[in-house]
Amino acid sequence: MATKKIISVPGNADEVFTGSELDLAVDLAKCGCYKEALEIFIYNITFTEDPRAISYYALCRALVDKDINSAESLCRLAMLKDCLSADIFLNSAKIFYIMGNRREAVLALIRGLSIDGEHKGLKKFGGIMHMRKGSAIPFLSRDNVANVLLGKLMARRRKHVKEAMETKKTGKKKKDRTGALPQI
Repeated sequence: MATKKIISVPGNADEVFTGSELDLAVDLAKCGCYKEALEIFIYNITFTEDPRAISYYALCRALVDKDINSAESLCRLAMLKDCLSADIFLNSAKIFYIMGNRREAVLALIRGLSIDGEHKGLKKFGGIMHMRKGSAIPFLSRDNVANVLLGKLMARRRKHVKEAMETKKTGKKKKDRTGALPQI
């Protein structure tokens, strides 16, 4: 049975929420209201059946209670139960990052992006962590001239492919901002 609740999220207007208490706790955690979400999780033990909810509970424990060790264990449990949810890997990456384990955080982000390459949260957190793409030729150093030139060529190609895809979708070509005269 779905219940209607009015929740107030900082920065947002009041919203009407339809769903279970567990969904409410997950949505509150997504919005950054970790303390409120943790209170709901504590009084609703059924979250232990949902791996995604376990990962959000773990994130709340890490941020509110500063209980990072149990949060890590809970996140690993959630990853074992459901290895196809990008949200779980995002929460795991955040917990590993809080722990100071950047390597595990990056691995969790990579696994999450392999599941859902367009996940906004994963992309945003990857930007916060300053996660770089791998080098063009992995066995050479990043400073190697061949790696630098090949990387620049690949970046230019990605830019042109992206522009071609946008042109295909919209039917309009971007304006040339180089100042060069158009070819006749």
